[in-house]
Formats: sequence, C-alpha cells, structure tokens
Amino acid sequence: MKKLNNKLGMTMAEMLIVVAIIAVLSGVAFVSVWNYQRTLGQLERDAIAKEIYVAAQNHLTIAYGAGYLGMTSSGFGTQETATEDSGKEVYYFTVNGNISDSSILGQILPFGSLDETVRGGGSYIVRYQKNTGLVLDVFYCTRNGSPTQFNYALADSDYDAVLALRDTDSVSHKNDRKNWNSHILGWYGGADAALLPSTTLQAPSIKVVNAEKLYVEVTNPNSGISDAQLKLIITGLDSKAQKAYELKAVSEDAAHIIFYDNNYTVILDDVTSSAMHFGNISADKGSFIPGEDIEIQAVAYSTKFLTNIAYSPKSVTNSLFDSIDGSKETAYIGNIRHLENLDESISNLKANDSSDTIKIKAAEQTDSFSWIEFQKGIRKIESKSISGEAPDREDYEPVTIFDCDGSKSTAPGYYMPIEPDYSLSYDGKNHSISDVAVNDIDNAGLFGSTNSVKEIKNLELIDFSITGTTSAGSLAGTIGDCTLTNVLARNSTNSAAKNIIAPTAGGLIGNMIGGSAQYSAAVVIVAGNTTAGGLIGEASGTITGCYAAGHTKNGSYPEWISIAGHSYDVTGGTAGGLVGKYTGSEIKNSYSTCSVSGAKVGGFVGSASGSIKNCYATGLIDQTKEDAAVFAFLGSGSPSSLTGNYYFSMINESPETEGGIGQLLPMDGYKLDENKSQIIPIDLNTDTYNSFVEAEDSWYPARAYDASLVEYYKGKYSLETVRELNPSEELPPNVASWSDLFVYTHYGDWPAPEVFVLNYTK
Repeated sequence: MKKLNNKLGMTMAEMLIVVAIIAVLSGVAFVSVWNYQRTLGQLERDAIAKEIYVAAQNHLTIAYGAGYLGMTSSGFGTQETATEDSGKEVYYFTVNGNISDSSILGQILPFGSLDETVRGGGSYIVRYQKNTGLVLDVFYCTRNGSPTQFNYALADSDYDAVLALRDTDSVSHKNDRKNWNSHILGWYGGADAALLPSTTLQAPSIKVVNAEKLYVEVTNPNSGISDAQLKLIITGLDSKAQKAYELKAVSEDAAHIIFYDNNYTVILDDVTSSAMHFGNISADKGSFIPGEDIEIQAVAYSTKFLTNIAYSPKSVTNSLFDSIDGSKETAYIGNIRHLENLDESISNLKANDSSDTIKIKAAEQTDSFSWIEFQKGIRKIESKSISGEAPDREDYEPVTIFDCDGSKSTAPGYYMPIEPDYSLSYDGKNHSISDVAVNDIDNAGLFGSTNSVKEIKNLELIDFSITGTTSAGSLAGTIGDCTLTNVLARNSTNSAAKNIIAPTAGGLIGNMIGGSAQYSAAVVIVAGNTTAGGLIGEASGTITGCYAAGHTKNGSYPEWISIAGHSYDVTGGTAGGLVGKYTGSEIKNSYSTCSVSGAKVGGFVGSASGSIKNCYATGLIDQTKEDAAVFAFLGSGSPSSLTGNYYFSMINESPETEGGIGQLLPMDGYKLDENKSQIIPIDLNTDTYNSFVEAEDSWYPARAYDASLVEYYKGKYSLETVRELNPSEELPPNVASWSDLFVYTHYGDWPAPEVFVLNYTK
C-alpha cells in the first residue's frame, strides 16, 4: 500500500508540529506586544503625571503665597482623615473634566497651565499639603485615549487604592500600576519630585494691534532657558470662552502664529484670509461671541522644572471693531476691517440673535481711512511678521477679502461690499473713506444690497471705482427704506476721476427703493447701460436738497472724460443729471451741473413721475445722437407737479440755427413759450440770470476741478446752492449749521456761460 504524502512534502504529523510551534511563537509575541504596549502606556502616563505635578506645584506656590485668595474651606477638595506628617493638612481632589474656577483647581491648574486635552480631558488625582503649599502626588489615567481598553475615570473611592501604589524608598509599585485593574495608572511624586530643578522666568510682554488685522506681538524674554514655555491666553469677556495659543517655533496653530527671532505674532482677526476670521477661532473652553471684547495675556511657565509663573500685563480690545459701547449698542469703525465686519457673512456677527449678548444697532466712524492704505497695511504687517520690521515701500500685492466660511471672495485688489442683515444706522461723523474698488458684483458699492440699513449719514466717499453686474453706486448698489443725510461721493481731482459702471448706475446709489436722500451730493462719472443718474440711477423715494456736479475744462465740458466709450458725466439708456429714472413722490430744492448723454435724456431727470419743485439743471446735453429723446431738464414722463424749476439754455443751444439765432432746447411736452412758469431758462435775459445767481458777495464756497473756474470765480459757486433753493432754510435733525453739511460747498464744476456772465466785473 502506498504512503500518501502532503502536497508540501510534509506528513500530517509534521504539519501539526509546525502549527503548534507557530501558535506558541504567536502567543509569546502577543504577550510581548501586550507588555510593550503596557510599558509605553506607563511611560506616557507617568510623564503626563509629572507635567501635572510641575504645573500644580508652580501655581500652588503662587496661591499659597497669596493666602489662597478668595478660597473658602469647601473649595480645597477632600481632606485626609489621617496624615503622614502630623499637623500638616493633606487634601486631594479628583478631576474628570469637572473643573470649577471657584475650587482650588482654578488656582492650582488654571486655564492655560496645561494642554486642555490633559487639564480637562484626562482623569487625575492631585494630593497636596494646604498649609505648606506642597504638592505630594499626582495619579493619572487616560479618560478618552486610545486604545480604549486602557481608559479609566478615577473616582474618590479609588483614593485609598492608588495611594498604596506609590513608590517609596524600598518598594516600587511600577508593575502594579502598569496592570492596575486591567488599566494603566501613571504617578509622579516622592523622591523624584524633590530633585526637580528650579529657575526663575521673566514676564513676557505683549502689544495688541487693532488695525488692518487684529494681532498680538509677543516678546519672549526666556528664549535662552531650556524647556521654558509660552502661551497666549484669549478670554471672551461676555462669553467667558478661552483659547490658549501655545507659542513655539512649530505650533498646531501655525495658521495663526508667525514665529520670528524667538518672538511671535498671533493673528486673531484677518478678513483677507479665509481661515483667519475671529469668528472661526475654535475655543478650548466655551465658544467666543464675534464682536465681544476680549482679554489678552501672555504667560511664561514650565512643566519640566519648578519656577514662578510669569504673566504679562493684560490687554483688552474688541474682537471685530475698534470698540463697542454696549450701553449705546454702537460699534466704532476705524478701518476697512472694522467696516467689513459689520457684515455677518464676513464676521459671523449675530447682532439679531436674541441669545447673544452683543447687540449692535449703530456704527460710528472714528477716523478717515482708505482701501489702498488698508492693502498696504496688510502687507506691512505680513512683512513685519517675517522680518521683524515693516519696510516703507509701495509695491504691495493687492489683497483679497473672504467671507467667514471661505465660500465667497473678491478678486485680488477689490473690496467686498457689505450687506448687513440687521437694523443698522451708520454715522460717518464727517470722516471719509477713499479709493474703494469693486468689480463684477451684482450690487456694487460700499454697501451691496440691503433693506436693513435704516440710516447712513455724515460720510464722504472719495475716488471710488465701482463696477456692478446689476446696479452700482459709490455708496450702495441697491438700498431700500433708508434715510441718507449729508453723504458726498466725489473725485479728488479731474485727473483722478473714477467710474461708476453698471446696467443701473448712480454716482451715490444705483437703485434706491423707498427711503429718502437729503442734503447729499455726488461728483463722479457714471455710465449705465439701462439707467444712469449723476446722483441715483433709479429712485422711488424722496429727494431733498441734493446735487450732482460735472467736470469741465477751461469753462466747458471736455472730450477728455472717457467712460465706456463716452465723454459725458452721465451716460446711459435713460439718463439724467441727477436721477436716471424717478418714480417717487417728490424731488425738491436740488440741482445738477452734469453733462448727460443717452437714448432718453434729461439734464435733470431722464424719466420722472411725482412732483419736482425748486430744481435746476445747467449741464451740456448730448444732441449728436440720432433718434435720441434729448431735453434740457426732463427727458420723459408725466410729473404730477412742476414748480419753480430752471435750466441753462445757452449751454444747450441747438447746433442748427435759423437766421443766426440758436434754437433753445425745449422740454419733453413742455414747450418753452407755454411753460415759463414751470421750467424757466435762467439765461434768457439779464433779469432772470442775475436774479438766479445773485451778487458775488453772497456766493457760497466751491471746490472746482477746473482751474479756470477757480481763478474766475475765486473759489465761489456763482449759482444757487441747495441752501438758497430751500426757501425756509430747513436743516436736517441734529445739524446745528449749514456749514456742517457737505452740500454747503459746491464740489465739482459748472458751465461758465460764455460772456453772458452779466454781474461779474473783473
């Protein structure tokens, strides 16, 4: 009979022997891995127990020296009934995340003294002598660690058992702690603790800068001391949330911390970075409230040796703005970052949330500021963070604005229009904002589209360049149910003239839905494919005491203005010197000196309903386009009332003449010879002209771009201002004097009516 062999060439008996050997070796290996795992776990827990011991001892020394300031007897933990040293009170407390600032733990292990995953996430017992300020032992277990089979939450009932596992001079319980109740127990104390080295640390210093970025400069005086550690602790004064930034060359918070020359810059709010908004900071304890005041302090300490705890002085600033007055529910705005943070999508501000303690109903500007200077400031901060110095140079890269969740951003070099979604009043306090550039946004302007902003006042906008895909204006693309008072948008010079471009475009506002504009003005160049107005593209609210001014050269409207292929102050489909399309109830006491071009043109209003009262237009109207409906005051529409309105006829003489006499440009539906009482050409004769311009000594101040106007009129405006158009000289609420209003001065140019200036003697 033949012997059957295994395919591997082994008999069955040989195979069984091999399997048995492998099983034995596997068992040995498993035991070795298990023991190795336990040994590593023991080393880790002992090291953490040592860190807790050192931190507790260093802080207990301070608490003991201060007489346990504010502590009551119930806060010291549990007292031993029998002590090793007679007369010395021994206490202990057990921690499983139940950290109370009112207990001794709040003084021995305050926030920031340890990594928060250990301080609040571990499980430990600290044993100490109260009346000598000496920590005796620390026992430690992981509570939320991996592998999970080694996790354990210590309890007061474990105290006697773990106390028996301390090492003494003659007995080591290390193996017992490694296999304690199937868990691993770390310990530090005894003779090793008595041999800890000691040193003295110096207090760090901080400089909080609330500017284009909110950042903290931390100077570390202990860089030469091995194992000295440094943290920056941020505390929300309303939320009580806390964040500890560990300051070292390589940090887990590397996005926020820039290291240079052993010093640090910690960024707390930066709207030019998708991740660096204050609203994105994840607190170690609680949750911050965007907009709350924060307390900032740096601390030098050690978890390796015994030393003092060295604190910097505390500094308080606001997390989003220059400051907040809680009693007035007012945010103070000092730069572009503060302004951008008014938008909840950018700052995560929750001004409407009834559960929040931060309430904002008003914003007040504290200074004038510039978009260009903001970009330079951002790059200077970044240069300083790298080199320690902020070089004075002009070649800064353009910055990008991001919203808080990083889902929306601008192209480099462009501002993001703010759209507050809560009731807000904005007061510029007669300060200015300059050089804002917006491009390819539906509603483009300083504000985008909002129905929640109820009031904007006392604000000057200089050299804005705004392009919108739907509507655009220096102040806002679209705004509803808002009162505008004493707002001026202007160019600084003719050569610096910027453009407002959109289908619906206005020098100040693209589309004003309801609300009112009063005692406000615009001196910019506007182009709207659909609708354009020197002040407002489309408006359905009321307009009182406003003007839009033009640009001339050597006393006449030049060809050098070039916007979207046109050479007029206002160019559009339906275009008006003050308003392109008006559907509101009343415009009064207002004027325009803009030149206007379009398919349907009015020197004052392109298309209008409602009442127009005590208004005038002086600008050049483009009569060169075929099939264009072009009129010197009102392009089209059926106003309910026209009273006391005027226009310059000479500047708009028809290019064709009959018998050498120029034809005056009439109104749509209002022929000159039939409607003199409604719309009067003011330069028909000396009586009407002189009654309009009055005498030189009564002229009000002007800031003309045209040098010939400056020389000829000596810094004065020869025509009627909005004050003179206002029969009762009414002032808006809380305005003491006309000189407090921007419209007291005429900004921009106006036509010099050739030699027909009848009341001026050189």
